[in-house]
Amino acid sequence: MEAKPEPKPEAKVEVKPVAAKPAPETVAVPSSATKSSKPETPPEAASDILHAAAAPVANLQEMLRLAAESSVERSKLAYERLRSSAEETTETLESAFKVASDGQTAISNKAIDLWRLNANSFFDLAKSLTEAKSLSEVVVLQTQFARSQFETLSAQAKEMSGLVQKVATDTAAPLNAAAVRTFGSKPDLAA
Repeated sequence: MEAKPEPKPEAKVEVKPVAAKPAPETVAVPSSATKSSKPETPPEAASDILHAAAAPVANLQEMLRLAAESSVERSKLAYERLRSSAEETTETLESAFKVASDGQTAISNKAIDLWRLNANSFFDLAKSLTEAKSLSEVVVLQTQFARSQFETLSAQAKEMSGLVQKVATDTAAPLNAAAVRTFGSKPDLAA
C-alpha cells in the first residue's frame, strides 16, 4: 500500500501597506491642440484605431467594387459583340439557305421541264414508229431520233450545269460577303 503524503502547513503571506506615490505632474496642453477639453477615454482611442484600420479596408473595398464594375462592363460589351455576331451569322445563313432553297426549286422545275420535253420526244418517236411503213423507215427514224436526242441531251446537260453553278454561286454570295466583312478579304476556298 502506498504512503499518503503529509499535508504541508500553509504559509502566511504578510501584506505591507505601500506608500502612496505622488501623482505625476500634468502638462497643460493648449485647447487648440486637443480635440475636446476632456481627456481622451479608452473607448474613443479604440474608435480612432478602428477608424484608422478601416481606411485601408475601405480603399480595398472601393478598388474591388471598381474592378467588379469594370468586369461587368467588359462582360456586357463582350456579350453584345457575341449577340451581334450571332445575329449577323444567323441572318447570313438564313439568306444563304433562302437562296439555296430558291435555287433548288429552280433546278427541280428545270429538271421536270426537261424530263417532260424528253418524254414528249419519246412519245413522238413512238407515234412515228407506229406510222412507219417499212423496217428501213423505222431504222432511219430511230437513227435521226438518237442523233437529235444526243444533241438535245448535251445542250440540256450544259443548261443544267450552268443553272447548278449559278445557284451555287448565288448561295455562296452571302457567305462570301460575311467573310469579307469579318476577315477583310474573300477567303481562298480552293486551298
